Amino acid sequence: MIHWDELSNQHANPDDKGKSIMKKGIFVLLCILITGIMAFSEDLSLISIKELPTDTEFTKDFTTLQALSGYVDHYEFQWDYPLSKETIEKQLLIIAAHIDERISQHRSNPELWVLKVIILKYLYNLDSPGVAKQLEAVISEATHDFPMDIRFSWLYGDFLSSAGRSLEAISQFRKIITEKASAQLLPGAFWEDYGKACYLALMPKNAITAFQKAADLYNIPLSSYKIASTAIEQLKKPDINGTFSDTDVWNIIKSGESYYLMSRLFGMRLPIQGTWNVKHFGVNNRTSAAILAPPQIKSKTGKEIGINIVVLINFNDINQETFIKPYLSKGTKQISVQNTPIPITRYEWIDKETYAHMGGAHGYMTFLTLPASPESGLQLEIPQIFVSGSEKSFYKPNEIYDRMDHPVHIGIILDSCEEVYEESKAIYDAILSGAIFD
Repeated sequence: MIHWDELSNQHANPDDKGKSIMKKGIFVLLCILITGIMAFSEDLSLISIKELPTDTEFTKDFTTLQALSGYVDHYEFQWDYPLSKETIEKQLLIIAAHIDERISQHRSNPELWVLKVIILKYLYNLDSPGVAKQLEAVISEATHDFPMDIRFSWLYGDFLSSAGRSLEAISQFRKIITEKASAQLLPGAFWEDYGKACYLALMPKNAITAFQKAADLYNIPLSSYKIASTAIEQLKKPDINGTFSDTDVWNIIKSGESYYLMSRLFGMRLPIQGTWNVKHFGVNNRTSAAILAPPQIKSKTGKEIGINIVVLINFNDINQETFIKPYLSKGTKQISVQNTPIPITRYEWIDKETYAHMGGAHGYMTFLTLPASPESGLQLEIPQIFVSGSEKSFYKPNEIYDRMDHPVHIGIILDSCEEVYEESKAIYDAILSGAIFD
């Protein structure tokens, strides 16, 4: 049972001075947000104080912890506080040992476990050795013993975000959102922390949406959140008649061990491999394209054969039939139509005269049209990895183009031949099955 002290009614003041939350040598410092940023939910506010022990020793420890929290609830690159790191670390380690004794006596009290996690987060911010592994072990035990208590995944997600482990962080937050009976019951403080994690994972639209939920719960304007305002400014509205460079339009992103070709402008993300040769083009006359070239495939006859997957974009004022018609050459036949959620039409292309020396052409064409939508882009975003070789990195988010406010015609064509048909079809199908259109 979760009994936080009226957690959903607690309001983190958006006007409080913000704090640096990045871990040195692991993630990035959002230098543009150091001042004027909102203060996020204080971890100690997640504890139901009335469920804690009330004896003198514990009360003294908890009071000390509250006094020290302002120094250690964030990471400081330049320590200029009156108390040294070593002094605070020593005191926290003593309190942590006391909490361990309490947990051994009252293992079923989740508030003590939450308190232990918070202390370990504080120690991590002091660069105390071995703390990250300790924290993960405590989280594992706590989630096993208290599977319905979302605070452990919440605190762990916030920790992972501050440690630069964005993919894992977003997974923890989304597990809560998915498993919670109603996401509407989640408190504003949760959405604030999730919004922060999304922003640090290079997911600005999801960050804006999360902060909007928090703002609605607190009945305050979205502009109260500096990060949300920065994310909004980051997303530029494209001119449908404009000309865009290839890097304005296309990005190759990495999430975990996976790679993707993504175009926020056109509302699509395709899974690719890091070994592929990818060529993409800018926008001219409302059209664009990208070519995906996997490594050559060895055919049954011993030939090394290259294939291409061509992505075609057109957002001129034409219907889908007009868009498709130029590509319906000899040997093309329609094989399927999928009506939900986005209508998709698929064709097979077999032409013995083309690529005759390789058994003839054998490929596929898939066409769809994405309607304009103000919500476009939420599903496209995926936690990304920020790579830096320096000890300390500074990250200022670049401006990026938002989704085109216009229907977008998309064609994905497999240009292959009969000799490597099976292998190339498997690659093509994997791209389509993992594709996101939003």
